[in-house]
Amino acid sequence: MNWFNRQLYRLLKIIVKTVLWIYYPKTGVLNRKRLKFEQPTIIACSHPNTMMDPLHVASRTKNPVFFLANADLFASKFGNWFYSNFFCIPIRRRTDNKGKHVKNEDSFSRVIEFLYNGGCLWVAPEGGSYWGRHWMKLKTGTARMGLMTETAHDFQANVQILPVGLNYEAANLFRTSLVINVGEGIQVKDYKSEHEENPRKAIYQLTKDLEERLQALEISPADEEQDYFLSQLEEMLKNEFPISTKAAFHRTEKVLIDLKNADNQLLINQLDEYTDLIKKYKLSDRAVMKFAKLPLFMKLLDVLWIIAGFPVFLYGALNNLLSSYLPYYVTNSRQPYIGYRATVKMVIGLITFPLFYTLQTVFVHWYFQSTWITIVYLLSLIPTGLFAWHYAQWMRLVIKRLRMYRLAEKMQTKILGLRVSILGIVKPLEG
Repeated sequence: MNWFNRQLYRLLKIIVKTVLWIYYPKTGVLNRKRLKFEQPTIIACSHPNTMMDPLHVASRTKNPVFFLANADLFASKFGNWFYSNFFCIPIRRRTDNKGKHVKNEDSFSRVIEFLYNGGCLWVAPEGGSYWGRHWMKLKTGTARMGLMTETAHDFQANVQILPVGLNYEAANLFRTSLVINVGEGIQVKDYKSEHEENPRKAIYQLTKDLEERLQALEISPADEEQDYFLSQLEEMLKNEFPISTKAAFHRTEKVLIDLKNADNQLLINQLDEYTDLIKKYKLSDRAVMKFAKLPLFMKLLDVLWIIAGFPVFLYGALNNLLSSYLPYYVTNSRQPYIGYRATVKMVIGLITFPLFYTLQTVFVHWYFQSTWITIVYLLSLIPTGLFAWHYAQWMRLVIKRLRMYRLAEKMQTKILGLRVSILGIVKPLEG
């Protein structure tokens, strides 16, 4: 990487880290020190959230990270120049060639040279992006690249495959949490004897070992139904027993084991009934919890907060209306695949926020003719915008709590009773 590209990479890294911090503020990294390595590395990462996934890892990795990209992007002269200079190596997948065999000899040659020279490459070993917390079988490409690099240099290249699991709370939603779980690296040279005996067997064994390590780094429900129930329990435990993002991840691991236990049919039945009632009456678990726990003086504070916070909410909402609404509008009107929505919002937001903030600030300076007012206005845009978002979220909670008040006492008692019973079953897993 030349001097210009290195400086560009550093600048882009700062921008990406800032945007990700705003979008996913509660991000925890387990075993972060494993992202500081000196040897050639293939980062094998789970891939549920399209372009967001490599950014989460690359922005936290010490070394510059390159990516495999669809070879069609390199077809034109401009595309070849752009993607070659923006940290990408072309690769062609069978899925891009209607399932037919593809030739990637040139791409693999570039990967071998890149890794041997100490490079770091991000790959999705499952062969593509998927949505949800289910598991897909790994392709053999990652193992092939590692073993090809080692065999080309008599197993002296010192390549490692570093498994990384991404565990999103809600990948497409703003201000949600994420746990990045970094596994122990697999040293490809350890498969030398197996490769000498049977190269094909070595590839499949390395792929199998990588698959096992990746699965251990993720929350992987057996099916969508189990994922649904797990999500409900996560929400209830988060509301009732708030803990750190990392601790909550380990708690969810325990809850998943408990859900897989056949003896917990009572838990599943009660959870099913509880979530049906929540949907029917347009409530939320947090609203039910607040209804049960808030004393009278806190309810009075709610009223005061509504009144006192509204002017700041209005200021923040109006000054961030165009910059924040356009990414939301475009994403929802075009209805892209759900896995792309966070990426689309982020990309559009990188245009709309600087653009409208600049235009609004220029207008304020022209209108007031005051440098100090202009500076204060500019500095107020992001914090008041975030306040407006939190205020709106809190108002939705208040409205849902009011719906709980309107229910008949018998139904209130039933909903509260189910919640207490469910938490009573899973409480031993708290913390």
